[in-house]
Amino acid sequence: MAFTHSINSDGYPNSYTLIVPMRVGLFGGTFDPPHLGHLVTAVNVRNVLKLDIVILMVANDPWQKHATREVASAVDRLAMVRAAIKDVDGLVAGDDEITRGGPSFTADTLTALSVRYPGAALFTIVGDDAAAKFGTWQRSNEIAKLSTFQMKSPNFQHWLLLTDLVRRLCRRAISPGTVSRCQGSK
Repeated sequence: MAFTHSINSDGYPNSYTLIVPMRVGLFGGTFDPPHLGHLVTAVNVRNVLKLDIVILMVANDPWQKHATREVASAVDRLAMVRAAIKDVDGLVAGDDEITRGGPSFTADTLTALSVRYPGAALFTIVGDDAAAKFGTWQRSNEIAKLSTFQMKSPNFQHWLLLTDLVRRLCRRAISPGTVSRCQGSK
């Protein structure tokens, strides 16, 4: 947070303006297809965390899904996300990973978002399915440094999993239902 002000001819401030950093949520995924659970999560997390926007980032090449099933093309999945969020305030379809090409890595996307939104507070939003596999994500320590984690899950056990992961990454625990700023391990 910062203050700016203008000075009048007598040398006194005319007014002060409080500059609050933008709050941007990154909710990445395959979105094959996007479903009501994705939308409810994005809208709820946006409201609870008072985010300016939540970007539903469509993975270009969801490398963790290749072995498990066929995935619709990135262009088709992006079109489905755009249709699903049409007229939903504060939700944005992200095509950065498609434009960048190759495998999709959250650390790369967060780095790009920190350039696009300088000074913004970035939040990585994950569902319980992604949290269960977070230990397999590429460069998870960079993700922890670049953003705040928020996990949405109906299953408390996944909170325990995420808490243990963040504890190992950050050497500090978070309690279920809270958001933790993670500075990464030293």
